[in-house]
Amino acid sequence: MAGQVQPDYYAVLGVSREASLEEIRRRYRQLVRQYHPDVSEDKEAAHQRFVRIVEAYQILSNPQRRRAYDAALSRTPEQVRAERARRAARRTAAQRERLRELLRAAEECFAREDYEGAIKYCQRMIALDPHNAEAHALWGDIYFEQREYERAIIMYSYAVQFRPESMLYAQKLQQAARQEQLVRERPTGTPPAGKRISPQTGETYRPSAWVNGVGAAALVGLVVWGAVRPGQLAFHQQMYTNLALSALGAAWVLGILLSHNRWLGPFDEELILTTVEGHPGGPIGIYLCVASLISIYLGLAFYFVIALLQEHLSPSILKAFAATFACVALYAVLAPVVWKTTVLFGGNFLFLALVMGWLFGSIGQRPW
Repeated sequence: MAGQVQPDYYAVLGVSREASLEEIRRRYRQLVRQYHPDVSEDKEAAHQRFVRIVEAYQILSNPQRRRAYDAALSRTPEQVRAERARRAARRTAAQRERLRELLRAAEECFAREDYEGAIKYCQRMIALDPHNAEAHALWGDIYFEQREYERAIIMYSYAVQFRPESMLYAQKLQQAARQEQLVRERPTGTPPAGKRISPQTGETYRPSAWVNGVGAAALVGLVVWGAVRPGQLAFHQQMYTNLALSALGAAWVLGILLSHNRWLGPFDEELILTTVEGHPGGPIGIYLCVASLISIYLGLAFYFVIALLQEHLSPSILKAFAATFACVALYAVLAPVVWKTTVLFGGNFLFLALVMGWLFGSIGQRPW
């Protein structure tokens, strides 16, 4: 592979170099369905195309990698060869020995089912050598054992790219692709034993009963606290304070529970990486939070305009708005004296609190 120029990932996906992240995602989903090895007659050709599609998507869907790739496209073949020669010269014997030590430590963690520790060692190996096929393959094995087949496909694709002569890595990639297809075709309501299937991503996951129990208790406690009237039919400033704090806390806890149980999609993909059409530097989450802080109804209308431009409605964002309006309705019932104020302005702050809960509940769900 030495001396080759950069492949044209834009041509692989069939998009322009100015394509937005949403366009790239839509095109990627179309091509994956079209060239999946299990649905194509020419499986060998489909497999090769499938690997290139996954590789192109991983580069172009990551803003930092995409910038680096765009810069690399402008280099001449001579510059590419010179850079690879310099990189090869830097791989000293000490570095190779260090990589072997990290690989042994990662394999020991994997054998003990200490997946978090194994991932950390893989990350350190990749930091030393970004083209290390063993690290990517082992990381793929971890995701495969966790039944996160889509992520396993990505890691195995890197391993095949960095060591194309390895039949083992190619077989692992095909196996992960078959399992991912089976998961997508599995009837709703029949996930693997002890796990559930995320309605947003199709991934299997195991929700924590402890988190759900504590969250449900906190949610009920906050609602009860907000419903308590200080004094005999009294309604004064303390009541407003109790209601406001109770509503904000309930929305925050509700966001955590929805995120933890995967009824809301990954926070970064839904609100950070997705941008407003024509404004690549502006995450959609910032626009929605600012608009909703002015008025929840303005935020909802603004989102429908964005969805119309992007030709895509996010079920997660719609669920976040629906949960916010449910909280508004509940607290309007609990405080009938100020129900109009609650309906008009309560959602402005509750949506932001729910989004913060969504963010908090997403912590630790995506390890890379």
